[in-house]
Amino acid sequence: MSSTFEILMNQIDMPLDMRQSSA
Repeated sequence: MSSTFEILMNQIDMPLDMRQSSA
């Protein structure tokens, strides 16, 4: 539980971080 889940969270964290930083 630390390969596909991590990559999914990481991919979702990327745009989320950018959005939070831009907001």
